[in-house]
Amino acid sequence: MVTAVTSLGRSGLSDWLLQRVSAVVLLAWFLVIGWVVATGIDYAGWQALFATAWMRIFTLLAVLSLAAHAWIGMWSVLTDYLTERLMGSKGNVLRIGLQLCISLLLFIAGHGWFYKLKKSFAGRELLHLFDNTFAIEFNPLMT
Repeated sequence: MVTAVTSLGRSGLSDWLLQRVSAVVLLAWFLVIGWVVATGIDYAGWQALFATAWMRIFTLLAVLSLAAHAWIGMWSVLTDYLTERLMGSKGNVLRIGLQLCISLLLFIAGHGWFYKLKKSFAGRELLHLFDNTFAIEFNPLMT
C-alpha cells in the first residue's frame, strides 16, 4: 500500500479509483465540448452555453479532475522512474524537486482559474460560494 506523503489519496486503491473517475469526468467533458463544436456554434452560443450554471459547474469539475488526474499520473511516473536505485543519489532530489515544481504550478494555475471564476460570477447568486461570506460576524448587541 502506498503511504508516501506525496500520494494524493494515501492508498494505491484510492489513487487508482480517483484516476479512473477523473478520466471519466474528463472524457464526458470533452465529449460534450466536442459535440457542441461539431454541431456548429458561434460566439453568442458559446457565451450562452458557459453562462449556464450547469456548464460552469461541469467545467469546474473537469478542471479539478484534470488537476487530480495529472498529479496522480505525474506522481506515479516520478516515483517509478526517478528513484535512488535507478539514478543514484540524484534520483530522490530530482523527484522531490519536480514534485514541488508541479505542486507550485498546479497551485498558481488553480488560484488564477478560481479568481477568474469568481469574477465571472460577479453580481450573481453563486458568487457567495467563492467570497469571504463564510466568516461569521459576532455582534454582541444582537439577541
